[in-house]
Amino acid sequence: MSTKKHIFYNCENCQYFTTNKTHWNRHIQTEKHGKVLLATDCQQKKHISHITDTERKIKCECGKIYTDRSGLWRHRKRCDTANDCTGETTVATQEHTTLAGLLQEMMKQNQELQKQLIELANEKKNVINNTINYNKFNLMVFLNEYCKEAVNFSDFVRSLELQLTDLEDTGRLGYVAGISNIFIRNLKNLDIFKRPIHCSDFKRETIYIKEQDNWQKEEGNEKIKNAIESVTNKNIKQLPEWMKQNPEFMNGESKTSDQYLVIMNRSMGVTDDEEYDKKQINKIITNIAKEVTIDKELVMQNV
Repeated sequence: MSTKKHIFYNCENCQYFTTNKTHWNRHIQTEKHGKVLLATDCQQKKHISHITDTERKIKCECGKIYTDRSGLWRHRKRCDTANDCTGETTVATQEHTTLAGLLQEMMKQNQELQKQLIELANEKKNVINNTINYNKFNLMVFLNEYCKEAVNFSDFVRSLELQLTDLEDTGRLGYVAGISNIFIRNLKNLDIFKRPIHCSDFKRETIYIKEQDNWQKEEGNEKIKNAIESVTNKNIKQLPEWMKQNPEFMNGESKTSDQYLVIMNRSMGVTDDEEYDKKQINKIITNIAKEVTIDKELVMQNV
């Protein structure tokens, strides 16, 4: 598979990192960044007088001193601190992502949805017969009658509680599968009739979302895209805790260090290729839509 190149912008002083150049430019112009940078400069100036010309040439930004420049050069290739001082790190990894297990699980859950809808149709046959005929499935009546207790989509997204395994799975499976898994797992935890999202036509990805206690057709998938961005940020914010629990990542030659780089590379969800990023988001939306698709023909045949 192709290798996507990510440029990481890391502000060590503010503990802020991103792969989006626009977000980086906006950050370095903030008042907070200016104050932190000024304080850091003052601290550094207090120590300048103690640094000799020789030390300046062979001392790494992380504090390690080498007797020759070749040793310093080899060290800097692996040193996170030296790379952070440049403001960006280029990390290239080989993606090898498979969705076979995920798709199988989604199909299983879809069958469960179909079964429950059939049971509901048998129990409410007289009511449903007034709203569904053989040629037409009235989704809005179904949503308003049987899914009126569903939570609002924004509340659902805010309530999501992520785990470190979600961050690790994103590194292991890739951004699309990792974020898709988070949504699908939490949707499965909800009763089908309390889910805030349903798809009436998977081929056209016709999606309905409940917001402000009303079911509405999703236009342009803006609400879902915002939700994906929110979950992505929640996932990334787990990185400091992961680093705390896995201090071996500091050893540049360890497997944990390799895992750290892969997680960093795949959890961001953005690259320097906007078209590629859009395709990634669309794949996640497709996975979510497939999970919540209603098989209308199967329901109509059993009413």
